[in-house]
Amino acid sequence: MPIPIRKLTDSLRKFSNTVVHELDFQPKGKDDVRSLYQLAKIVEFFSRTPVTSFISKSIQGYTEDPGEAFKPTRPKRETYAFEASVTDISIPPGDLAEKFCVLTCETEDFGTIQLKFWNNKKEDGYGSDLRASAAIAWKFCTIYVTEVLKDDKGGEDDFFATEKSLVVLEPDYLIDVGNWRIIVRQEAQNHLVYLLNRLSKARSRTK
Repeated sequence: MPIPIRKLTDSLRKFSNTVVHELDFQPKGKDDVRSLYQLAKIVEFFSRTPVTSFISKSIQGYTEDPGEAFKPTRPKRETYAFEASVTDISIPPGDLAEKFCVLTCETEDFGTIQLKFWNNKKEDGYGSDLRASAAIAWKFCTIYVTEVLKDDKGGEDDFFATEKSLVVLEPDYLIDVGNWRIIVRQEAQNHLVYLLNRLSKARSRTK
């Protein structure tokens, strides 16, 4: 990629991050003009760039609709986010204790559920071990969990947290569970952006 195009791309990316992550930032008219110019130059460059052989091979057989080649082969499963009250904490015996733990929870939408937390940590160190939830949770504490899936192999009340789940225990010095539920469910704001904004404000106050 030519250096001028790379600089335009980096500038547009940084500006986009500012707009997304700094909720108090208000773009001005000159920002809009600059962004449109940068985007136009980037699109112009790539519209004249030959398609690589890798992409050409990927879309062979989809000449009428190349977009079909990039559609996911498996349907996306529905995920859930909810507030819950923990009523029981259990760790399975034997080797299973290294794999998962289970919190019995009372929820508004699903009633009493069994929420399983897996050890998703890989050998290379990536991933998270959600079994820690059993160690830091306590009976009748309030938790908020995102990116939860229904366990199709279990019963109607069986769910499990995923590697993308965020687990928040109340009380938390940064996050109020009730407020977070309003932000995500009623205002449809991304919970990661909300959390990042809270972290940024907390860090700025400590300086």
